[in-house]
Amino acid sequence: MAALEGRHFWFRARRRALRPWLRRALDAAPRGAWLDLGTGTGGNLSLFEELAVGRDLLACEQDPRALPHVSRRSSRARVVAAEARSLPLEDASIALVTALDVLEHLEDDEGGLCEVARCLVPGGQFVLSVPAHPRLFGAHDRALGHHRRYRRPELRALLERCGFEVQEARAFNSLLLPPVALWRALPPFLTQASRSSDVRPLPPVLNGLLGTIMAVDASLPRRLTDISGLSWWYRVRRRMRGSSGPRTAAAKS
Repeated sequence: MAALEGRHFWFRARRRALRPWLRRALDAAPRGAWLDLGTGTGGNLSLFEELAVGRDLLACEQDPRALPHVSRRSSRARVVAAEARSLPLEDASIALVTALDVLEHLEDDEGGLCEVARCLVPGGQFVLSVPAHPRLFGAHDRALGHHRRYRRPELRALLERCGFEVQEARAFNSLLLPPVALWRALPPFLTQASRSSDVRPLPPVLNGLLGTIMAVDASLPRRLTDISGLSWWYRVRRRMRGSSGPRTAAAKS
């Protein structure tokens, strides 16, 4: 992942599409720190540092193999070595959280979401992305350590149970959904992908072509692309004081 994040079409397209989402989240968030949950090898940190003007930036990652990459890629972000279910942070101490393709890695995804809610100030912003469509679950997901893919209504209900109010939702990577679904439906002996992820080095021409498709996808009217995609994106807000809080908030205080 460390080698691919800079040039692979999917990572580059996601960063481009994330920029306006993060700007809206930053505009809506109270003053305070930004926590990136599941930073991985830090491929998004240069974008986050560019946007996080006047905010402390925390990069949280539990895999010790990834931490040296994070340290090399960012001199500004404070590295937090922890897992999502038990963050070493005070209640209501964070203004913005990002968790990009993290939730599917958690065996207890509801517990992880409630932990995010515990750390966010009331009104704090949370931007997350997850893989869509359980029927697409296969070798790619197993290779990356995924526990699940998500249906949109179930994810929304989960977020609301954990103390969040949905402000914005969209599908991502809509144009590539049909060919990817067809590819994953083929027998493994035809794709030679029975144990591997779809995220791998690609020939430059193919990488460029797929990047162009995703750029076209991003330029289409939202009403055409938000019906479905390979990922769901959400921007949510921690409920204000006086509303019912997350399931685990009382146990954490």
